[in-house]
Amino acid sequence: RTAPNGVQLPVVPNGIDVARYRPQAARRDYLLWLGRICEEKGTDIALRVAHRLDSPLLVAGPVHPFAYHEAYFKERVAPLLDHERRWIGAVALEQKIELLAHARCVLIPSLAPETGSLVAMEAISSGAPVIAFRSGALPEIVEDGVTGFLVGGEDEMAEAVNRTAEISPARCREEALRRFDSARVVEGYINLYRDLLASQ
Repeated sequence: RTAPNGVQLPVVPNGIDVARYRPQAARRDYLLWLGRICEEKGTDIALRVAHRLDSPLLVAGPVHPFAYHEAYFKERVAPLLDHERRWIGAVALEQKIELLAHARCVLIPSLAPETGSLVAMEAISSGAPVIAFRSGALPEIVEDGVTGFLVGGEDEMAEAVNRTAEISPARCREEALRRFDSARVVEGYINLYRDLLASQ
C-alpha cells in the first residue's frame, strides 16, 4: 500500500533449510514448546494443556534478561513445571533438530500476530504435527488436518493433541519440501529482482 506509484510487489514467503531436519519413524510421547519464553508466546498455555492431558512437555527456549520476561517466567511458568513438564533452557541447533524429530507434536499457542513461524516450518519439516492458534501468519503455514491443527483456544488445543495420530509425518515432510525449502525463497527473490529490473 505504501509502494510508490501503486507498485504491487509479490510476497516471497519465508523458508528454511529443510534438509537439516530429520523425520524419525519412532516418536516419543512428549509434547514440545519451543521459542523465547514470554507472555505473547503462550508458554503457560502449553503447560496448562500438558497438565490437563497428563502429558510430558519439554519447554525449550531462553528467558531473556528483561524484567517482564523474568517476572512472567517466575510467576506464570515456573509454578507449572514439574518432573513431567520440564524447562530445558535454550537449545543448540543439533539438540533442537533431535527434539523436533522425536516430539509427538509441537504446540504454538501464540497470542501475537505472528508475521511468520520458523518453529512451525521446522516442526513440519521434521514430520511433527503443529497445533497452533490462528495468530497472524500461522494459518498460512499450518494446513489444518494435513500438517497439524489450527485451534481457537486452550480447550481446542487439548482436544487436538489427542488427534495427532491423524497427521502423517511423511505428508508433513512432503509439504515442507514443497512449500518451505529456502531454495524456493532464493528463486522467489531472484525472480522479483529480475521483474523489477525488466520494468525499469
